Amino acid sequence: MSHTVELDQSGKIEATNEDTILALARNPHDDYAVLIPATLKRYLIKALRKKYTKPQILYLRLFCASVFLLLRGYGLPKLSTIVIDTEYRGHEAEIQGELLNFIRRQAPDFPKEAIVFTQIGKQSPAHQTALATFRGERPTDYIAHLEDYSELLGV
Repeated sequence: MSHTVELDQSGKIEATNEDTILALARNPHDDYAVLIPATLKRYLIKALRKKYTKPQILYLRLFCASVFLLLRGYGLPKLSTIVIDTEYRGHEAEIQGELLNFIRRQAPDFPKEAIVFTQIGKQSPAHQTALATFRGERPTDYIAHLEDYSELLGV
């Protein structure tokens, strides 16, 4: 059975002084959160700076790879629609394209229309999961490792 999930982040990818939590939820009882440690983000950003001259591109690539880790951990085949909170206004098409590149490695027929961007708001279960995990009020489901990004970003 496939379904729609909302996705939110707490602690921006580009904020290297703090961890980032990416969370998705269908409802308060069906959620999943990934922690990207600040130390890992600093290492990845430094490595990606060697590949990309524009900082915005490397942050978008890192965000997309992190979203993919979240989706893969939750269970990509279960998803029919992914509603992503508007974090990087004006870059939705780039994020959609990059994310599709990752997703289609596992789900070749995943439609691009299934990735939607909107302001999801504070009442969203994804926002609540991200914030509660960020604050340590909810356990993290997965902690990202360098190996996760090595395969996705070649770092």
